[in-house]
Amino acid sequence: MKRLLSICALLMPVSIVSGLDDMFIIVSRDASARPISLAIIGPREVEVMDTETGFATLDRETCIAFMSPSTAPGTGRFSSLALRDGQVFPGRRVDVDDPGFLTWDHPWLGHLRLPTEQVDRIMLVPGTSIVSTTDVDRIQLRNGDVLTGFIASINDPIQVELEHGDAGDITSVPWDRVAAIDLFDDPVPATDSRVWFIDGTVASFPSISLGADTYLRLPPHPLQVPGTVVSAVDPNLKK
Repeated sequence: MKRLLSICALLMPVSIVSGLDDMFIIVSRDASARPISLAIIGPREVEVMDTETGFATLDRETCIAFMSPSTAPGTGRFSSLALRDGQVFPGRRVDVDDPGFLTWDHPWLGHLRLPTEQVDRIMLVPGTSIVSTTDVDRIQLRNGDVLTGFIASINDPIQVELEHGDAGDITSVPWDRVAAIDLFDDPVPATDSRVWFIDGTVASFPSISLGADTYLRLPPHPLQVPGTVVSAVDPNLKK
């Protein structure tokens, strides 16, 4: 499998954005932060080399996150999809007839089957920015025009009931005309441990562990289509 640099590991379901490298900043439940070298993340304990006190074994429940001040996630280089809980997946849409779901091809997670109700926005043209300021869905076209209304389906073509059109009238918009899509809905809290990667991926996993070989062990992602398994990720691979 491809080896990718993990730039941030969150052990608790909270939102802190930063990076991960050879030296980390550990953030604890008591709101303290200090530099450490990370050795092992186990199911109950974390082993670190503290710059002041030497090797230490910590209760995993006291650790919120490990971050690096020197590495930042890549953004704007790929098409990407964001979920309402903050997860982000670079990749591309797969044309599959699956009502209520969107199949997304991630570069190394493989196919993800995403409930459309969980999708927040889709950026098909890298670098495009679209943020909804009203309680309607938005489609930004490649020519710069913006359509607003209710998106009934994000299959190809996209089916949208325009905000200022006749009630019940549906307009079809081919995917190849679309730069970005923003689906209006409220954000939801993050769950599970979360990892940031340098390709822009932000993903939650039921568990995260780090062995003495410096590889992060990750279970299959909950939204992964069976058949693709992430078994290990090297957190020290350089960008």
